[in-house]
Amino acid sequence: MAERGLTGFDDPTRLAVVVSVDAHFSLKHAVRFLGLGEQCLVPVAVDYNRRMDTASLRATLAELRGSREVVCVVATSGTTSTGSVDPVGEIADITAGLGTWLHIDGAYGLAYKLVPELASLFAGIEHADSVSWDPHKQSGVPIPSSILFVTNPDDFDRVALFSSYWNRADATEPNPGTKSIPSTRPLTALPLVTSIRHQGLDALIQRLRAPIVAIRELYEYLEQQPDFETFHEPDTGILCFRAVPDHVPAERLNELQRHIYTVVLAEGRRTTSISEIDGHTTLRFVAVGPQVTFDAMKRTIEEIRRIVRDFT
Repeated sequence: MAERGLTGFDDPTRLAVVVSVDAHFSLKHAVRFLGLGEQCLVPVAVDYNRRMDTASLRATLAELRGSREVVCVVATSGTTSTGSVDPVGEIADITAGLGTWLHIDGAYGLAYKLVPELASLFAGIEHADSVSWDPHKQSGVPIPSSILFVTNPDDFDRVALFSSYWNRADATEPNPGTKSIPSTRPLTALPLVTSIRHQGLDALIQRLRAPIVAIRELYEYLEQQPDFETFHEPDTGILCFRAVPDHVPAERLNELQRHIYTVVLAEGRRTTSISEIDGHTTLRFVAVGPQVTFDAMKRTIEEIRRIVRDFT
């Protein structure tokens, strides 16, 4: 691949990257830059909790056998839409049996592996070939703070380039530039290390736990409210739901959620985002820091009720 690129393959259109239907859209960027194009992405269904369905994964891989060459399976530890964590242990067992590269997109969710009561969600992640993580999302450090882990350190040699004047092959000092596509690296680890040392690991874990507890409380509250409908049980700090008042017909519920979103943002007192799940427009709450409490989100729910009352 390094020397011949896609011309090294008899038929590059056979190459496939298998992902869940909820995988991050940045994977489209990745396959574009690789020259594979979006046609190489093969989506796999998810279960009720928006986790990659392993039965569907097995069926998809069996269907592709003989017609496509699966070069990578991408699982997600904390999807951007719902925060769901794919069953990485089961997925790792499947890919290991096929000799297929397994990448874990942990950009958003991997930090929560530090929380003891959530660690089981990530069981088996150590069997992945590569894992990505963005500490800037929850750890109080500036963008960019991104880390790529690989099981086999020699895999970094794939991006190493040397010359007689820079990044010399005979150099003995550590050189992180040989592990990076730009061939140079700023000291981006410094803010993360400084933040962790300043907070202390116990404080960091509590910082991560607080929004998870708040979102769980919100989920349990909305499950008891007849005028709201949740779309999944939260794994991490994201919850998708929608308002379902009696006076709004089903065919206008998507319109209602978009109206709520527009009004909330225009008023500027509270905040929400929206998402799309199986053709349904949903509201989406994301709790990242400890300042996002259940009481604060409940007040936003009351604001949403006010907006709904005025919707015609």
